Amino acid sequence: MRREVRIMERIIQVLRRFNYTETEAKVYMALLQNGIQTGYEVSKTSGVPRSKVYNALEMLVSRGVVVTTTGNKTVLYRAESIDRLSSLIQASVDEGIQELQQEAEKYTHAVDDEQIWKMTGYQCILDKCKEMIRASEKNLMIQIWQEELTEEVEKLLLEKEHKENIRLLVILYDRKEQYHTKLKHVYKHGFEEDKLQETGCRWLTVVTDEMEMLHASIRNSAVADAAYTKNASMVFFAKEYVQHDAYAIRMIDLFGEQMRERFGEDMEGVRDVFAIH
Repeated sequence: MRREVRIMERIIQVLRRFNYTETEAKVYMALLQNGIQTGYEVSKTSGVPRSKVYNALEMLVSRGVVVTTTGNKTVLYRAESIDRLSSLIQASVDEGIQELQQEAEKYTHAVDDEQIWKMTGYQCILDKCKEMIRASEKNLMIQIWQEELTEEVEKLLLEKEHKENIRLLVILYDRKEQYHTKLKHVYKHGFEEDKLQETGCRWLTVVTDEMEMLHASIRNSAVADAAYTKNASMVFFAKEYVQHDAYAIRMIDLFGEQMRERFGEDMEGVRDVFAIH
């Protein structure tokens, strides 16, 4: 019984988020649970006073989630299914979004935005990363750790990989050096433990169409901050940074044995950029 009450309370809270009053939500749920009822019966099963129940029923009928019929000179009410209610809510939301976009276009002006914007919050940063991936049309460069290569991010990258008109560069970091991914063309970085010791955090870099960039420092899924910009100089810097990372990985892949003999097994000699021999 308590479980049913909790479920009903959660559904009522959800309905309130979509502009149904608590009274309307209670009336709808009473009809959904008890089937066809008169207004008097709905008042008893829902706990809504008779002085309010008919106004609530009228509103629900006008929104299409309750239907009526007449039997023995008495008006009967029946709740539409949850699927029907969900469809009506979805249609209303879609219509509202479309109207918002149409109206917003009247106030949208192209502006040269050279500012560098700070972002905080792990999920916010990951959402911005996904947004940039979706919007990329010509080329996409990304440095990403295994933890941030979520199923959704990987799916977006796979879609770009399968498109012939987009050049994709992915550098993947994995502390365990396992590099689990369905992507076919990936630069596997290596030396992740050394990099983590140097920087103290993971990072995420995204450059799209040579037009915008995002660079994030990620300590964990709770602490992360980033810089996002369309500043041409910063975009160029980020693009070169990712490209040179790929150059270095390619050189190690091709000449790894010779380089290990020269600079040591962990390439310590390479990373000491202040020592020129």
